[in-house]
Amino acid sequence: MGFGWLAHPRTVDECRDNAPFITGRQIIDNIRILAATLLAATTCAAQAQSADAAPTHWHVGVQVGAVKDHSKTDPAIQATFGYDINSTFAVEALAGLSLLFIRTGEFLDPGEREYDSTTGVRVLATLPLDDHWRVVGGLGVVNFGDDVGTATSGHHDTSSKTTPMVSASLMYRKSRHFSFGVEAASFTSSHASSVGLKSEWHF
Repeated sequence: MGFGWLAHPRTVDECRDNAPFITGRQIIDNIRILAATLLAATTCAAQAQSADAAPTHWHVGVQVGAVKDHSKTDPAIQATFGYDINSTFAVEALAGLSLLFIRTGEFLDPGEREYDSTTGVRVLATLPLDDHWRVVGGLGVVNFGDDVGTATSGHHDTSSKTTPMVSASLMYRKSRHFSFGVEAASFTSSHASSVGLKSEWHF
């Protein structure tokens, strides 16, 4: 009936000899391997955390909005590239351009102005509100270009003028590398202003 195992029962010693056996040395070796693995993982994590905590000094930004030049408002884009001197002050170069690829131009009424482009530099000062929100004020000088309708209807002149630029923005620092917000600026000598949504990448 297949009950031969009842006639030849195994002793405790026979079971012990036939069972797989892990020596104390193997246990120690496994512990050493596990400890080395954990140590390596911890070291890598610490290095990554240290690198992530390093300050970011450079930033690039893009802003999309509108520029009001006297009575005419046109969509515009602005790009910035800056260096953070410390947590409070930064310097920044900027360039703006009208988004009207087919512009009114020669159809301007006499004295009417149409925004064309801006290039310049500014100094920024940051006031933190909490861990994420900050207010940023800017003061700089830009070359403001626009088209001006002449006295003869159907013609225009291209104008370029150096003007002070004053700006203020409310920014939200989402992470170490990314922030976004809204900015308003005034080009005082050109009687123009701008407003737009902006985003920045910090590195």
